[in-house]
Amino acid sequence: MDFVKTYRLKRFDGAARAIISFVYNIIFILLFPEIKAKDVNSKPKIIKKEFLHKMNLTSNDWFFDAEMMIQARILKLKIGLLPSKFYKRSYRNSFINFSTVFEFIKNLLHARFKKTFIFLQRR
Repeated sequence: MDFVKTYRLKRFDGAARAIISFVYNIIFILLFPEIKAKDVNSKPKIIKKEFLHKMNLTSNDWFFDAEMMIQARILKLKIGLLPSKFYKRSYRNSFINFSTVFEFIKNLLHARFKKTFIFLQRR
């Protein structure tokens, strides 16, 4: 495998996080049906160094995980999936909330239609 990511088999981080993640994954699947991935934002991800350097990663926010999946698809990497359990952090609250969904959607739409936007701007 060139790239391995986890998917949350069991979640222990609360209903709100589960709902937000479910919505985000559905939107990701609708916009990127060619990428077969469970639980796009699950951690950790393991990638060969040579492929990490080939990725054109620009995100520094919640979109980073999805961007890695998109870049892995562009590079035609062999992606492996590994089930994991996800526990709630006991030392702090989550930074993810329902307003984060809008940030996710904005980034997903931008990634999906970036080439179209660039083409229209050059006209």
